[in-house]
Amino acid sequence: MRSDKVKFLDEETYELAFEPLPSSTSKAQKATPHRYEIMYGQFLIPYYDRKPRMKMLEIGSGCDDILSASVALWRNLFPQMELWEAGHSSACVERSKERGDLDDDVNILSGDQANNSTLKKWVKDSGGANFDVVIDVGGHVQCQSMSSFETLWRKLLPGGLYFFENMNVSSSHVCDNNTQNVLDMLKQKLDITVHAVQDDAKFFFCQQDACVIGKNGPTLTNYGESIFFSAAKSLTPTTDKVTSHRYQIMYGQFLIPYYERKPHMKMLEIGLGCDMNYGPGASVALWRKLFPQTAKWEAEYGANCVEKSKERGDLDGLSVLVGDQGDIPTLDNWVHDSGGANFDVVIDDGGHQQCQIWTTFLKLWPPLLPGGLYFIEDLQVSRHRKYQGHGNSLCKQGTNVVEMMKEMIDDLVHQRQTDVQFIFCQRDACMLRKK
Repeated sequence: MRSDKVKFLDEETYELAFEPLPSSTSKAQKATPHRYEIMYGQFLIPYYDRKPRMKMLEIGSGCDDILSASVALWRNLFPQMELWEAGHSSACVERSKERGDLDDDVNILSGDQANNSTLKKWVKDSGGANFDVVIDVGGHVQCQSMSSFETLWRKLLPGGLYFFENMNVSSSHVCDNNTQNVLDMLKQKLDITVHAVQDDAKFFFCQQDACVIGKNGPTLTNYGESIFFSAAKSLTPTTDKVTSHRYQIMYGQFLIPYYERKPHMKMLEIGLGCDMNYGPGASVALWRKLFPQTAKWEAEYGANCVEKSKERGDLDGLSVLVGDQGDIPTLDNWVHDSGGANFDVVIDDGGHQQCQIWTTFLKLWPPLLPGGLYFIEDLQVSRHRKYQGHGNSLCKQGTNVVEMMKEMIDDLVHQRQTDVQFIFCQRDACMLRKK
């Protein structure tokens, strides 16, 4: 049973925004059956809270009632923003203006989003297309969305957000003479970002029917990132989660809010850090500082390292599991010894062998509690052959966990049977939330 205590507050804010609206059309299009309150609650509402004068473009929100309902929703949520609406039909826009559905302060663009001349005109007419946020609800033919993305992503402000709705049709509405669709393009960018190749994307997020990509730059850091980063940097030694990595992004976005809603959560971290040059236990100290009320579990391969850490008192108050996470009987023991592995949160910072990671996921994801979070660190090595050499009955040699994430994104976006609510990826890491 899902608990309201672990539902993200901003998702509730988005849902509540529908209540005073006279039309139910907006809710039908944005919340049901699509559940877009998830991504807008996670990213768009917090962005507005930090920058209420943001400049936002929505492409193809529809015509007549649907357009006016969409505008009413954004006005209800974001009264101070600069709103732009782009539609294919100028006649539709004119009718909406005549009815008074579009206020004078709603800026209008019109034309085919797949047409380069139209896009150049949009850029010029909008003052350079320096948007904070772009929402593509437009034509479902993939070359339309791909053309507008190629133009508008370059112009998007650093730290900005680019949303794609109706991604569930991406495999059936491809461009002429081109089998690639928007989701394929986004997965390519995801691959580049996770593997720490130079790119301008900060993160990727996909859910049922939709995805959002965040742009790198001097972004407006959310409060969770600040809390996580500050706490980590206050400790000596400082965990590599905020030095060589930037895991404050995903932990600040998801783990900090989860704890605030369920402080007595049960959390497992795999990997004590026995091979780190600063010694084991840096993240343990961070979890103690950030989550004092949490039931904390640590799993570690090195039994000797665990014993020495216990002797020093580094693991006081923690429950400890020992063994190779790539070994199926060991994982079965972990499930048994932890009372069924009914964790709220799992953090895999253990062995980098891809079959260690994937076998662990296959064993620990099913008992993860509904609404729970599963984090996988150090995925930047997933392409390296030396990390693909081990296999077992659940995971074949050559497995690449990032490729598995991309397959899961396909299933998720296209509404195939899955118990994943969303997948988030950034440089070096991905995380999943369970339905």
